[in-house]
Amino acid sequence: PLPVAGGRFFVSMIVTRVEDGVRISSGTVQCVARIGTKRLVGKGSILNGIRPRCAFVIPRKTAGKVLRGAIVVAVPGGSVSRPFAYKIL
Repeated sequence: PLPVAGGRFFVSMIVTRVEDGVRISSGTVQCVARIGTKRLVGKGSILNGIRPRCAFVIPRKTAGKVLRGAIVVAVPGGSVSRPFAYKIL
């Protein structure tokens, strides 16, 4: 689903270890995003112990603008990030 002005929006990803293909089940999730020059604060968590995700509240009156950001997962030994960009409906 795409972000909607005035609503909540979730971004998630699956992270696996290269060595054995096992999904990461713990770590620190950081969420960074912007709409234009306005910074959004997201809440990171690991959903069901297997899927890192970020939750954002999309401000009203932002329809037509672009939400840009990244989800970053830090685990012992490294971190991985995934950028995203979505047009707000």
